[in-house]
Amino acid sequence: MNYVEEVMRLVISYAPKLLGALLMLIVGFWLARYLAGRLRKTLESNDRIDASLIPFLSSLTLVIVKILVLLSAASMFGLEVTSFVAIFGALAFAIGMALQGNLSHMASGILILFFDHFGWAIL
Repeated sequence: MNYVEEVMRLVISYAPKLLGALLMLIVGFWLARYLAGRLRKTLESNDRIDASLIPFLSSLTLVIVKILVLLSAASMFGLEVTSFVAIFGALAFAIGMALQGNLSHMASGILILFFDHFGWAIL
């Protein structure tokens, strides 16, 4: 009988946190899809933005917002997210240093596509 009382006490104490985190995930993922869709529509209506840049920016927005939602839901549930953020930062730094040349070329291509005001790019 003692175990049943302990389980009920744990369920009662963690249920609001779990429901809040689940609600945050549902609303946050919906908001991420909505923001990425609005960004896509806004960029598609602009004639100065290259068509190949639109899917990249909208998917980048979707991924960044989903990562932020996951971290905030984990924080609402009671997990310490500072270590996750530190590990993610170190991982991003290591990948950036390993792929320094490739990332530089990719960023240059994105900048050429983004700032191509005259409809042609100088290669």
